[in-house]
Amino acid sequence: MQVTASKRSMKRNRVFTRVTGTFPSFRKSDGNILAGVASMNLGIARKILGDVDGAITQFQRARSHFEEGGDLARLAEVHHLMGMSFLTKQLSPEAMNEFEHSLSLAGSSREKRGLAFLGKAYAFYYMGDFKTALSLVDRCLASRSTLHDRMYLADLYRLKEMIHVQRGNTHEAETAFQKRRNLAGSDPYRNRKGEINK
Repeated sequence: MQVTASKRSMKRNRVFTRVTGTFPSFRKSDGNILAGVASMNLGIARKILGDVDGAITQFQRARSHFEEGGDLARLAEVHHLMGMSFLTKQLSPEAMNEFEHSLSLAGSSREKRGLAFLGKAYAFYYMGDFKTALSLVDRCLASRSTLHDRMYLADLYRLKEMIHVQRGNTHEAETAFQKRRNLAGSDPYRNRKGEINK
């Protein structure tokens, strides 16, 4: 009886070895992606709580996991989140670098490309280049798709409003403000994962 049980155990081990050995890269990739998502969510939570340095640390961990797992879509997203975090720390050059990485990884995804261009527009705004920032915002609005949610569009109009305020264009700023309110309500930015907490 003991011999039979031992044979069954050996058989199960051989089957398990064959099955797991067939997909070693898949299992590793899957684990990396899950770990990356967990780190990215922790980073978002830390940023909401105001711990920007802690958020960046988590985003960097997520980036490493996504790189190892080959998840380009989430890699583009986490570069965008790091860029927005650097903007919170008023590190515009570092933020711009992250947005460039995000754009290069976005591929043909209009949603991911739109987020990357939005990030670049914010970076140009905080560097004082309002003309380029406005050009990028208008480009995003012109190429928006149904994949972009209302909050993304509200972000664009928020930045457009900010740019026109800085340039003294009262009428244009008011128009952008009204469009933002119509899209997202009176306070759409509270606790947003990509928000710049000034």
